[in-house]
Amino acid sequence: MIILTLVRHGESTGNQANKWQGITDASLTNHGMRQAELVGKSLKNRQFSAIIASPLQRAYLTAEAIYNEQEVKPPFTTDERLMEVHMGAFEDKNWNTHKMPKVDGVPYREQRFPGGGESRHDAYLRASAFLADLFAKYPVTSVPSIRILIVAHGMFLREMSNALHSLNRVSWNDIRWHNTAVTTFQVTKGRLELVEQNNTSHLKSLQRQRGGIGSSSHDRHQQTLSQYFGKTA
Repeated sequence: MIILTLVRHGESTGNQANKWQGITDASLTNHGMRQAELVGKSLKNRQFSAIIASPLQRAYLTAEAIYNEQEVKPPFTTDERLMEVHMGAFEDKNWNTHKMPKVDGVPYREQRFPGGGESRHDAYLRASAFLADLFAKYPVTSVPSIRILIVAHGMFLREMSNALHSLNRVSWNDIRWHNTAVTTFQVTKGRLELVEQNNTSHLKSLQRQRGGIGSSSHDRHQQTLSQYFGKTA
């Protein structure tokens, strides 16, 4: 059996600014980094066999925070197929001023972003190809169970979830993925079981830092106060 855990990245500067991000390499906010650290702590007792992330830094840094909490460090790699949907001319543009135009005769999921972007169905095909390679490398009949962590992006993870649900021939789902939400599937031969969906219980006590600090871009080289004062002389 494969236990497949999917996690969306922490809050990014693009999320905070209400922007279409796509493949734009936006950084985490300070709040997003705290989210990443908390999801890492919440998953520390799940020993992963492999961690695979989108190479975009908002996903990579989230995956790294989870990796850092693993007692036994698993292989940690990136795969470009896990990147967000390419949003063409909408990249880094505000959601409110750039709306997807309706195209007669083109189903919603097959409509591509203007200016050379992808469609949701394109992302579905990418996710399906990635999963085919993953299941070839880690057979679903594996004993003992293999735990795989995937860290990627909201729109892409919807399509990966759809690709997984297609194994059970169930209808499409378009559930919004929250930042650092955890969704877990158990995959065996001929069967898919949804164990948890969009779990953000690890964020229950998290509060945003005031004065705009929480919304600022995270600088991974800057020490927190607790790290600074925790140092011995």
